[in-house]
Amino acid sequence: MGSWTGTSILVGLLAAMLIGFGTGFVYVGGVSTATVGVPFEMRGRSMGVLSVIVNGGCALGAIGLGLLADRLGATWMLLAAAGVVLIVFGYLMSRPAGGPTRQVTVHLGINLQSVTAEAARTP
Repeated sequence: MGSWTGTSILVGLLAAMLIGFGTGFVYVGGVSTATVGVPFEMRGRSMGVLSVIVNGGCALGAIGLGLLADRLGATWMLLAAAGVVLIVFGYLMSRPAGGPTRQVTVHLGINLQSVTAEAARTP
């Protein structure tokens, strides 16, 4: 029984490391997408809403998967979760690329008129 526990801990640590590594890629893209189309004055609020959704989703997912594992067992819970992930992934990959286009204005905090005037004066 001791070796099984040691193996389980190592597998769990490896899985947590891989999940954290993958989450970094997904989270950066999500944050970029969520903030680019938002006016500069509203970015703090949009980040707050995004944080509530991400953190609340993690908590609800943990509760739901815990209840499912309690009812069905860990193996069937993992298979069901993997099936849902594959279905969602398949749906997202079947959608046409690009989607609707929209113009995005990015505020960098630079006054372009003064930059242009200084550039015109510089020989």
